[in-house]
Formats: sequence, structure tokens, C-alpha cells
Amino acid sequence: MNTYTVQDWHNDRDFKAQPGQKVEASIYWDMLCGVPPIYSNRDTFQVGEAHSHDHEGRPLYGTFTRRGEDYYFIGYLRCSTDEIEKAKQTLIKEEEA
Repeated sequence: MNTYTVQDWHNDRDFKAQPGQKVEASIYWDMLCGVPPIYSNRDTFQVGEAHSHDHEGRPLYGTFTRRGEDYYFIGYLRCSTDEIEKAKQTLIKEEEA
């Protein structure tokens, strides 16, 4: 999967990175600084405005993380430390494979 760029975002007219996809650093920082995060823990955060809701009506937030100099969109997740950590571990396993 290619890195999702600012140009991709501009061309798509909406943020359409796939869960687990690398994003340009500027996207990570734009998302972090645009709206105060609802969740933040070291290099991982959730955008403070819900993107959508799950089938039970719970809000889903754009979730991003950083590993060294690599930046990733994890996906749209509930504000749940367990869910976020599980998604991060899945991402790490996929990157190491």
C-alpha cells in the first residue's frame, strides 16, 4: 500500500486513507493540530471530532500513530484504550511481517 499523501487527500476531496496505511507526516500533524484530540497517548491520538458511528451508535474517531519517522492512519475506532492498543499491535505485526 502506498503512502497516502496530501495530494491524494486533495484529489479525493475527503480523507480516504485505508486503515493501516502510511500517511505523510504533514497529514499526521494537521490532524493532531486541527481539533484537540479526544485521546492522546505518546505518539497515538484520536481526532477530537467523530467521523461516524458504529452499528450501536457509538462514535468512531480517526486514529493515527507514529513509529519513529513513519506515520500511520490506524482507522476509525471507538475511544477505547483497549481497541486502540489492539489496532496498534496489529499494525506493528503487519509491518514486521
